[in-house]
Amino acid sequence: MAVTHDGSTIVASAGSMVYLLDRQGNVLWQNSAGARVNGVGISPEGSWIGVAADKLYLYNRDGDLLWTVKTSFIYRSVDLSSNGMYVAAGCDNGAVYIFDRNKKQLWDYDMGTDSYGLAISENGRRIAIGCDNQGGVYLLNSREGESWSYGTGRLVRGGLPSPPTGGSWRPGRSTGASTSPRGGGRTPLEIPRGRCRRLDGPDERG
Repeated sequence: MAVTHDGSTIVASAGSMVYLLDRQGNVLWQNSAGARVNGVGISPEGSWIGVAADKLYLYNRDGDLLWTVKTSFIYRSVDLSSNGMYVAAGCDNGAVYIFDRNKKQLWDYDMGTDSYGLAISENGRRIAIGCDNQGGVYLLNSREGESWSYGTGRLVRGGLPSPPTGGSWRPGRSTGASTSPRGGGRTPLEIPRGRCRRLDGPDERG
């Protein structure tokens, strides 16, 4: 499920169905992706909708399917920057991709582990990812790759969890901190370095 910044439009999924609703709960449209939907996203102003399933789907606000992207892997998560300029998606092969709204692939990054939760900043420069690597949270820079990582000790599926009491987000490329499963304090978490392959990422100026 995802919502626009002003709360006027909500996109949700159930099974293979995708629904767009207004703030009163009225269904504006519904479409079938033809396969189980793993994640949905909507641009902050509500003009573009992304769907992560066996393919990556992009719809406009009227429910028209604009394009799909198919790989040999499953898309698990999707999010969009302002006006749908950039579409970020995570796959179960550990790769994170950025496309423009015309379907051109701009950038990819190999996380080395499944990505389950993903969010992109409004300007498309930063991507936050929750992974199945002892609960890794990563922040990626669209031009440089990984900015920092943090270990939660648990699978991260959506959003960024609050740090443990007395803890903080730790900048760094290859190590973070995690909460011990037995509650015995904080232990180092080794996080594999990813591989950035920039094709034509969002502009860093401005």
